[in-house]
Amino acid sequence: MPPGSPHARTPPGHDPRRGLDRLREVTSCYIVHQTGSGIVARALADWDGIRGSAAEAVDRKALGYYTARRISAHYYIGLDGRIWTLTHEAVEAPHVGVSKAERRAYLSGSWALGERPIGRGFRGISPAAVGAWRAAWPRYRSPQHLFPSVRVSECSIGSEMAPAGYHERGRWRPLPGVVTWLGTRHTLRQHLAVALLATDIARRYDWPLGWQHDPLGGPRSPYLLGHEDVDLFGRANLGGGWDPGALRASPRWDWDLVRGAASGILQGTRLAKFILDALGGGRQNGPLTS
Repeated sequence: MPPGSPHARTPPGHDPRRGLDRLREVTSCYIVHQTGSGIVARALADWDGIRGSAAEAVDRKALGYYTARRISAHYYIGLDGRIWTLTHEAVEAPHVGVSKAERRAYLSGSWALGERPIGRGFRGISPAAVGAWRAAWPRYRSPQHLFPSVRVSECSIGSEMAPAGYHERGRWRPLPGVVTWLGTRHTLRQHLAVALLATDIARRYDWPLGWQHDPLGGPRSPYLLGHEDVDLFGRANLGGGWDPGALRASPRWDWDLVRGAASGILQGTRLAKFILDALGGGRQNGPLTS
């Protein structure tokens, strides 16, 4: 049984079958994560500017971090758009954790009132984050209502990706040699790779026609989510969400681009050919050098 998407490669020496003792039965959504900025900082600290680019150094560091774990998210998406398999898709990977107290806060409505769940160090969700979430999901009561189970990890596939920049003296700067997509903190190829992976997941798990649109008529699709969409506790600050950062006044991730690219791939238009060509014909070409 293949570990996942045919568009992905497995890092050399890595076994994605670890964790096959804990299987999922349903795949109702794909969740995109932004990895912590600490990985970028450590990669830049080790980068000598000679052996490859800064982006390659970040992807190497991230892949090393995730492959060292027994189970992580199912995929890692490189800054260059390459897709790497980390964990077999059949495994229930703990890529989203919502505590019982947080779940109660979502179901009761107290999450939107700035109240903090008992027993967690996270502060209450800011009004800006609540407002951004409600604008994205006007027909849903809370993040807990976006997926059809108690635990989102039991019904979802998750991917990680590094931000395409870092903070220096309080300002965010793109990585040397990297161009980010229109004010976001990620590359065009990362957006296109998410669209490609989403359409492949939708095909293999028989998602309904038009899955890239909200069946309730909202601006987003509950099949294609960010971590911040399903759990804002610990994934939001005073400015809004940050994982991957679409729930903000100035978004750091462009879901409209992803949904548009996914529609193009599904329709087989010239946009689909452009996306596949940009990502190496749909199959990743060559391992990341170590």
